[in-house]
Amino acid sequence: MLTLGLPASSVMALMLGALTIQGIQPGPEVMVTRPELFWGLIASMWIGNAMLVVLNLPMIGLWVKLLQVPYRFLFPPSWRSRRSAFTASTTRRSRSI
Repeated sequence: MLTLGLPASSVMALMLGALTIQGIQPGPEVMVTRPELFWGLIASMWIGNAMLVVLNLPMIGLWVKLLQVPYRFLFPPSWRSRRSAFTASTTRRSRSI
């Protein structure tokens, strides 16, 4: 979505706003007019993914142990069945109108 200049999330909207402030027009022309910016963004994604792999490989044992915790301990019945106070108040208000 970055190449189209359309933000898909709030973080992407901030990135597009920062590019605009710096005088860079977001869109498909970024790849032609600013190839160093485009390839820098691609390289940063590769580096970030590699760092996540390096950080998560030693934690595989922890994730496996977490999977062995019974579901009832992770999500008690009161949390599964209870609605939030906001949902209950909006439901009551909409019924009375």
